[in-house]
Amino acid sequence: MAIELVTGWTEELLYTLKNNGVAVSLSGATVVLVARDSADNLLTLSGTVSVPGESTGQVQFAPAPSDITSANSPYRVRFKVTAADGRISYFPNKEPERWIVKL
Repeated sequence: MAIELVTGWTEELLYTLKNNGVAVSLSGATVVLVARDSADNLLTLSGTVSVPGESTGQVQFAPAPSDITSANSPYRVRFKVTAADGRISYFPNKEPERWIVKL
């Protein structure tokens, strides 16, 4: 799936993480955003990830003003979830989300 954004975007991006169509529980989990640029370089973004819905699998990313730029487009992003017991999973677990950034 792809979404279109504009350089400098800072509005929160809300996602529901699902496994086989069912929202995952994020109770006690740590969630981080893993982003790669068009050249497959791992990016360090300054924005924040929060979990507004632990029981409903909802996460949101609030980008910093410098995070979303057309120079890195298209971004490929996944959320890395580390469960309380240390198990790690990625969402989406197939093709990553694509962010297409315009000027």
